[in-house]
Amino acid sequence: MNIIVKINLGEEETVAFKDLFQSTIATYKEAFSFDLSRLESVIFASDFKEELQLLSERIKKPVLYTNNTQAVAIVKCMTIIEDNKPIDILIFSEHYTNLLFSDAKSAMNILLHELSHIYENTIIDKKSPPNLNKQLSEYEYTFVPVAKSVVSEFYANYVSSATLTQFNLESTIDSLIGYLLALDDKIIKTRELYRNNRMDLDTFLYDYFFVYSRGLYVSFAYALGYCHGLSKKLNEISPKAYNLIKEHGLASIYNELYEIFLKKLDGYPNSWNTQLYKPIYENIHQYYKKLGISAEERDIQGVMRLYVNVFEP
Repeated sequence: MNIIVKINLGEEETVAFKDLFQSTIATYKEAFSFDLSRLESVIFASDFKEELQLLSERIKKPVLYTNNTQAVAIVKCMTIIEDNKPIDILIFSEHYTNLLFSDAKSAMNILLHELSHIYENTIIDKKSPPNLNKQLSEYEYTFVPVAKSVVSEFYANYVSSATLTQFNLESTIDSLIGYLLALDDKIIKTRELYRNNRMDLDTFLYDYFFVYSRGLYVSFAYALGYCHGLSKKLNEISPKAYNLIKEHGLASIYNELYEIFLKKLDGYPNSWNTQLYKPIYENIHQYYKKLGISAEERDIQGVMRLYVNVFEP
């Protein structure tokens, strides 16, 4: 594993910086029995966007990251294939190093979260059948990637709750509240624009509904991971966040999601199997219906295609 420091530090500071992360990663690896054999590089970027562009050139395809009013990425965890072998790379942004120098404990919690992802992906890749994505129906292909992200973020925050700080917890809750407060603008109003022929379907679905819904569900997973790790319910940690969930009529969806996690993720990721995501994406589909979106498979000229309908819930 290479630790590459591109931020502006002196020679001695750079050596100390690398030693700190080498030892911290080794400590987490031992404490949580992580397999980190695929971790090739940990990069501390002076320019996050530029570093991702370099990675894009290396893998010959764009590298996307969150950068919107609800959330801004401070780290990118990427698995790439070189010489038919998976390699993991962690790239930390300037925001991360700024946090590190002001609140090292919170920054190290984020590191543990990302190492959890690497371990999880290593286990799943060993258990996953080849060409799994090609075996998915169009309906499954729409929902499974979201379900996978939701499970992954729940697991990583559950693990990293062991080193949780107030900053980490508040950031997660603030992000969830931000998504809930944006629901009317991102979904309800744009849904009505579409229904009144003032927005086309693709714009509504792909620029608003799918993007927002994925972010909201990931925020649910972040919060539930910490709740599980702390053995607390969301209304104990943030009554405001839970009341917003209830105000939007999503309490049953949220509570059912937590029950699925508790029942299905015992022993995860070693318990991973191809059916793990089904109850998650069925829960997501119920959320869609509550917001006036139905998605189902229909036989269209002998081909099973995804049919989406927008209605008044």
